[in-house]
Order: sequence, then structure tokens, then C-alpha cells
Amino acid sequence: MENHSYMPRYRVVWEQTMEQGALPLDQIEKSRYYFESDLSTPTPRSFEPYTYGIAALLPMPESAQQVFIGLWNEVMESLDHPVAYGVEPHNRHVELLVFTRPEELVDEATVQKNVEASYQALQAEPPKPFKITYCRPFITPDGTVVVPGFPEPSNIIDDLRAKVREVTHDTLPNKQSQWFHTPIGRILEPIDAAKLQPVLRDMEARWGETVLTLDINELLWTCEYQWYMVRKKVLHKVILGS
Repeated sequence: MENHSYMPRYRVVWEQTMEQGALPLDQIEKSRYYFESDLSTPTPRSFEPYTYGIAALLPMPESAQQVFIGLWNEVMESLDHPVAYGVEPHNRHVELLVFTRPEELVDEATVQKNVEASYQALQAEPPKPFKITYCRPFITPDGTVVVPGFPEPSNIIDDLRAKVREVTHDTLPNKQSQWFHTPIGRILEPIDAAKLQPVLRDMEARWGETVLTLDINELLWTCEYQWYMVRKKVLHKVILGS
């Protein structure tokens, strides 16, 4: 994966974490925003307006869920089980793009128009099935534990995003992921350098190590009512072409 076009996109954020060297409170508070205030049992926040988006691998195959459970448990054990939220295995997925997000509003009529326009465009000309290869997880500066994904062919997701932007006339939120990843959880308490640095060194030593390859055969248009897909509805599905 070292030569994959997505590698620099992940590296730039990972290197920020390594430079930061710890997970300070001001960064962790960014992650706490997504949860109810009582962190004794972290619960993702519900929100309005709802988030609409296109996702894949929801739910993931059982074999993949087990791989991600193992990766999450490994990170938690290495940090001596801090306060954290692990995404429920059946809710883990990979995001293609979003049509709206609570912190960047798009009016409801535009959202609905964009959902339908993108669905009709991709249903009329479904892309071919493709693969995603996942590598070892890393931690972002705000404590999100990310399993980086690498689509093959490497340009497929960028091309799909461009196609959706074309049919929605650039009325999507500006904040869009440039990755194609699966977040497996968030650390919700500060971690000092003494505890975090050995974990960072191990992640760096194993950077780019492949853990899983999956086939993507369908895309899902979703409405999310609660962070991390705790409550959601599938609006449309496109089976990818042969």
C-alpha cells in the first residue's frame, strides 16, 4: 500500500498525532462532542437535522467484524482500557460522502434533491464492483481510532465523489472525507505521553501492514439519526454492475 494514492492522505494526519505525542484534554473534547455528557457509559448523541450520506459495507461481513473487534480490543488493552467508545460491530462501515451534517447545514429540499439525483445517476450507470484493503489502525490527534482503507482501483472513490458532485451541482457540504476508512472507536479521556508513546511507536513500526481485503458490491444511501449509525435508515441501494 505504500505507493497507493491514499497513503499520503493518512500519513499527514498520523504524523500530527506522532508530533503531538499525547492526547490532551483540548483534543479529547473534540471527540466528546459526539457523545452525551455522561461518559460512564459513552452514548453517541442523537441530532437534528439528520445526516444523509452514501456508505458501503453496512453491515460488514461477520468475518470482518471479528477482525475489527480484535483491532479495537488490542488498542484498548495497550492503553490500559481508557474511557472510550467502540463502534458497535454491526454499525461499522465505510463512508463515501455526506449530503448534510449537523455542523454544516444544507436545506432539506436541497438534501432530498441531491439524494435522489445521485441515486438515479448511479443506478442508471452502476460502477463496477471494487475492493477495499485495510491496513493496521492508527490514532488521530483527537483520539479517533481509524482503520485506513485503500480502494482498488485507487481512483474509484474519487471518481464516484466527482460524479456525485457533478449531478448535485456542488451543493454538498464543504467538509467531506478525503479518506475511505472505517473508524472503530474514540478515546474519550486524555492520555499522557508516557502511556501513549509506546503505542504510537508500535503503530508506526507496523504501519501499512494489511489486515483485511473486502469486496464492495453495493452502495447504500442512508439517513443517520444518531452518531455512529446507532439509529439509521437505508433509503436506497445500488447493486454494482458486472
